[in-house]
Amino acid sequence: MKTRITLVRHGLTNENLTFTMIGVTDPPLHPLGAEVLERVGERFKDKTFDRAYSSPLIRAVQSADQILKFHPTLDLSLEPRFAEINLGIWEGRLSSEVFSERDSNQVVKDALNEELEDFTVPEGEGRREALKRFTDGLTSIAANDPGGEILVITHGGLLALLHCEKSGELLGRFRHHHPKHGSISIVEVTTSEPNDVRDGEIAKDDTDLSEIKFISFDDRQHIDDELEERIKTTSSAMRKR
Repeated sequence: MKTRITLVRHGLTNENLTFTMIGVTDPPLHPLGAEVLERVGERFKDKTFDRAYSSPLIRAVQSADQILKFHPTLDLSLEPRFAEINLGIWEGRLSSEVFSERDSNQVVKDALNEELEDFTVPEGEGRREALKRFTDGLTSIAANDPGGEILVITHGGLLALLHCEKSGELLGRFRHHHPKHGSISIVEVTTSEPNDVRDGEIAKDDTDLSEIKFISFDDRQHIDDELEERIKTTSSAMRKR
């Protein structure tokens, strides 16, 4: 059974605009972030969703609210498996400061090594670990609503890891594939019917034989040049403070 899941990256926060590293750090949306997500809601106002899920982090929940105000009868469920990667000791640090240590700090060297498939920031979460919980979450909600249309608000790191895996790239290249804040990606999740038999074995549950396929990635049609310029100007001004 095929289930279609619309994945939206949350809107911008102050920290995103200043290139501050946040994973499980939990700031609210910047007004520009809310504006972009309202445009997502306008794109979806005539679309029917059977279920809506969000990462429990505030920036994702507030992003979901901007969409669901066009769907007042649709309840929002919080799903911890859709939360961003824990960045451990790098949480709250400027990315420029962290990566300036690339020549002296082995942890930073490892993080930037694109041939390194897995990596964990000290006190944080590994790439493989984060990807597994994300895909487990997607296959689980698909199995609960086979054939449905589902909305998920999540985070750039998880989407980038999933994109790498499905395109056959090493996870070490995931930072090249972060979708834009407020962008839209769509996956189709195929789950087995109960008691499907494949290769002579009965599936233990509907998620055992699941498959995730991208239909689209990083759709940003709703972010026009004028809004893009305002985002860039605001980001530049904030970083100069």
